[in-house]
Amino acid sequence: MSQLQGDEPIPSRAETKGSEKSLDSQIQGYSGPNLPKEIWGHIHSLLPMRDAAQVACVSQDFVRSWRSRPNLIFNTQTLGLNESTSREDGIMRNFVDRVNNILKNHSGIGVKTLKIRFDVAYKDLFYLDHLDNWLQIAVKQGIEELRLVLSTSSVRYNFPCSLLSGGVATSLRSLCLDTCGFHPTLTSGCLRSLTRLEIYGVCIEEDELRCLLSNTPALEWLDVRGCYPITSLKIPCLQQLSYLGVACREKYMVQSIQNKAPNLSSFYFQDEIRVLLLLGNTLLQIKKLHMACKNATLYALTKLPSSMPSLETLTIYSHGEEANAPMVASKFVHLRSLSICTWPGAYIVLRFLKTRRA
Repeated sequence: MSQLQGDEPIPSRAETKGSEKSLDSQIQGYSGPNLPKEIWGHIHSLLPMRDAAQVACVSQDFVRSWRSRPNLIFNTQTLGLNESTSREDGIMRNFVDRVNNILKNHSGIGVKTLKIRFDVAYKDLFYLDHLDNWLQIAVKQGIEELRLVLSTSSVRYNFPCSLLSGGVATSLRSLCLDTCGFHPTLTSGCLRSLTRLEIYGVCIEEDELRCLLSNTPALEWLDVRGCYPITSLKIPCLQQLSYLGVACREKYMVQSIQNKAPNLSSFYFQDEIRVLLLLGNTLLQIKKLHMACKNATLYALTKLPSSMPSLETLTIYSHGEEANAPMVASKFVHLRSLSICTWPGAYIVLRFLKTRRA
């Protein structure tokens, strides 16, 4: 895929000239189903982005739908960048050029999904200068999903929290930020429609996170992994919250978890076993548990049957098991699925299907 230029989604007209003539003759001889433009626009929006750009070269109707495409997904694959045959600097500069040209031709209206992923760990961080402009163009009222994944080798980019106010605050349903600074305040607005929040390797203070969570009343899914300098995690009384994920980052270990969400049923953690104990009475209602830590298998066998009586699905990633599992009297009464991965060792998956007695 060549670099996009001008009003053309794809500038390599020479490469597609033959196919355009063929398509032109087909269009003249056969107009296709007589469908409303809205339907054609919807069909066009379902195409992968590279295909959508190509057909927009040969149809004015598709050009219009291209300029209002609702799903914008930018990564090396969707932009047609070959990582195996190109240098890192060339890939990154082509990445920036193509995104710039796509957004230049986009009206900025109707974007529902924006995903930006920098797959190349490139040291020259000139691309960060373009990020604010891309976000300003696409993140407007009506957007429902925003995902921003930066290179792990990048310096800290501070996400502009001012974007999360006004109309965006009422429409945004899913937010994922990876490897950046994130500093929401009370003026950021109430994200009343947000149901999913994922922050990975994000620099955020504890009071900033509490402020954010207090303004997400509809939140159902919360993932906090590798964020710093968070050592104390306080979950307010979020009635809809059902999933919580927690993982440490190097020296930043979670020292305390205070959960007031009454309907939490799924928990993921990658830390020391003591983190699990911080949930207190919440353990009684957990139905799905994914745990990754040292001696997890031994702990699960000896402690979980009594502390998590409602457990139905258990996934264990364990390392450094130091003792053979003893025989215990307590049992998992409701357990239906068990997956165990130990290293060095093996991966075991068991499924339990319970039948009702007549």
